[in-house]
Amino acid sequence: PEDTNTSFLDTQFLWGNGLLISPAVENKQRKVDAYFPADTWYNYWTGVQLNRNHSIPGIVQLDTPLNQMNLHIRGGTIIPTQKPATTTADSRTNGYELIIA
Repeated sequence: PEDTNTSFLDTQFLWGNGLLISPAVENKQRKVDAYFPADTWYNYWTGVQLNRNHSIPGIVQLDTPLNQMNLHIRGGTIIPTQKPATTTADSRTNGYELIIA
């Protein structure tokens, strides 16, 4: 709410405080201009830190493969994950993992 730079954004969103989702919203779109609040951000899929000055907010152009959504984790965030299963009974047998950014 304090970041007035986000008032124009309507194609990306934060889920909680730690997941930044920047999807391609146009047909066959291969690049997304994503706004990153001032902080350290990591690519969810690779764990690689976003190469930018993390002390100031800004726009970063991201390559967007058709088979993968742009998803970034804010530094300091911990996300519990679990492999999916077809039933909740089967799901309970799957272990948990933590993603720590």
